[in-house]
Amino acid sequence: AKAFDGSCPLSPFIPSEQVEDPYELLFALEVNGVERQNGDPRLMLWDMFELAAHISWRFTLLPGDVVLTGTPSGVAPLKPDDRLRLMLRGAQPFEARAGTPWADPSAPSLREG
Repeated sequence: AKAFDGSCPLSPFIPSEQVEDPYELLFALEVNGVERQNGDPRLMLWDMFELAAHISWRFTLLPGDVVLTGTPSGVAPLKPDDRLRLMLRGAQPFEARAGTPWADPSAPSLREG
């Protein structure tokens, strides 16, 4: 579901040495000022470090790789110009606006015969 052009935007990263306790990384997402999602790593089905160890048995994980494990409830479509605010405990909030879906006008359309 996160594998199309313009999908899966990422905020700037916080260096791991600045994270005191990864299990305290509570986060929330607001869309247009309304909380849509919140998460707590302690509520994950599998411990994040055990999960990374398990994944590394099948795939090579390198510094900078991003592992996407799922999403807390609250997923819904975004509209162009929606205001997004991501909060992570202990970090400065990250704000962005949803853009217009990217389209290459020179790309052939599936509707063209």
